[in-house]
Amino acid sequence: MQKVYLHLGAPKTGSTAIQCNLFEKIATQNHGLLYLGKYKKQNNAIFLRLCEAINKWPTQQFDSMCFLLREQMKMSLDACVGNVLISDESFIVTSYTQAGRISVYEKIVRLAKVFDGVPVALILFLRNQPDACYSLYKELYETYIGVGGVSLPPDLDGSWEDVFSTYDYSSIVKLVESEFLLVDIYCNFFEDFKKNPLRESERLLDFLEVDRSVLVDMPVVNNKKVDQGMTVLPDKRLKREIELMVIRNRFLSWVAGLAFLKTALSFVWSRLGGLLDKIKVKNNVRLPIQDDDFLEISKVRFSKCNSELASRDEKIKSRMVFYGYFLDGD
Repeated sequence: MQKVYLHLGAPKTGSTAIQCNLFEKIATQNHGLLYLGKYKKQNNAIFLRLCEAINKWPTQQFDSMCFLLREQMKMSLDACVGNVLISDESFIVTSYTQAGRISVYEKIVRLAKVFDGVPVALILFLRNQPDACYSLYKELYETYIGVGGVSLPPDLDGSWEDVFSTYDYSSIVKLVESEFLLVDIYCNFFEDFKKNPLRESERLLDFLEVDRSVLVDMPVVNNKKVDQGMTVLPDKRLKREIELMVIRNRFLSWVAGLAFLKTALSFVWSRLGGLLDKIKVKNNVRLPIQDDDFLEISKVRFSKCNSELASRDEKIKSRMVFYGYFLDGD
């Protein structure tokens, strides 16, 4: 029976680099593995429908349409010669839609219903939670302030749990084990991937049972190359860029209805923002929570779950210790 490799991220662990540089390459070179996921050119309708069902459908609509979606997915799997790789980190990020909130727990349960009876191998990249949570929070905050869409509002309902649940690796693994026909788990570390993306990509390809030749002439993301021939998206300047984005969008909000004026002001701001950054002028507008705050929050929130995952595998434990993940007793 065919196997589904399910890559759930986590977000901000190099997922975009993997999807663009590795998974897309697999998709275009016919390596006996069908890729359904982000950044695949000409993605088929079944993957787009899967994303909509998991991330957007109200519970009642999902329950009524799940059987049909499951049958459609099985038909797609049956039409594939080899195994299937599905990748989208949004499956473990809480969604906020007009119909309400869809939690990480509910999304995983939905996925399990769609792939009921199908052998699944989980792929999960880990990242030290203070860095990962803050990086994701900034991205969601930027979207919420700039677009006003369905991303996570800051401190929704007085809780940060919807951000933290994305990086509760132990709970995610245990839930996948309980809900899916799980045949294998591949956990790797963003910190290792950032140091040596080629080596970690080769290991991932071995797990996927794909020939390593896919790494030859690998494309890059955002034109920033590293010695190993692969790009990891940079995060060093993101905090400053988000701060500038927040104040810019607030500055422009009052002219949102005047397209020509907004375009002109955006052009001016793009130059002014760079000048402000060069002369290190501090903004009065700050993110509601700063990176230092996540250190204390993460220590309390993640020590136990990290220890639970570390107890499963000595290799995982040694890498967590090496990279300073919070564990019980710290």
